[in-house]
Amino acid sequence: MAAALVGKLASSKLLGVGLLLLVLCAQSTAGKPLDKCAENRRSASKPPVVLIPGDLGNQLEARLNKTTVVHYVCYKKTDFFTLWLNLEQLVPVIIDCWIDNIRLIYNRTTHTSSSPPGVEIRVPGFGQTYSLEYLDPSKQSVGLYFFTIVQQLVELGYKRTMTSKEHLTTGEEHPMRIKTISSGYRR
Repeated sequence: MAAALVGKLASSKLLGVGLLLLVLCAQSTAGKPLDKCAENRRSASKPPVVLIPGDLGNQLEARLNKTTVVHYVCYKKTDFFTLWLNLEQLVPVIIDCWIDNIRLIYNRTTHTSSSPPGVEIRVPGFGQTYSLEYLDPSKQSVGLYFFTIVQQLVELGYKRTMTSKEHLTTGEEHPMRIKTISSGYRR
């Protein structure tokens, strides 16, 4: 069953990449070879590309100002630190701290989710793509996510920031982590 799920995920990612390339080349004059299409994309005005990561598909940072913790080794007060993906936090005992910080609290009355009291979570680098290119800020291959797609788009003339009309954006202005989880609880 796990192999089938991995196969579906891999084929859906390939389909997504193929569709993205098709959309980028669709505005080209009909009948032009693919390399001419890519050449035109470098010089002509390009539509913006929005990259929308999946659940846990971008880095998350947290700042703590808690009154209680689940274990004496857990921090109560911190400045912003990497919450996802930080492999050092996924070891025995420390993982209890991580779970307590990343969990969501669901409100049945308002049908919304929120972080626990004393935990502020943000996506680093708003308007830039690095937080979803690599899930692990150390840029290890284990955390490679959107890097290859972003690199291909940069080679087509796009920029990694939101400083011009021809840019990539990440959709981070929408707190998908909270909206997706909350909508799953509605009946």
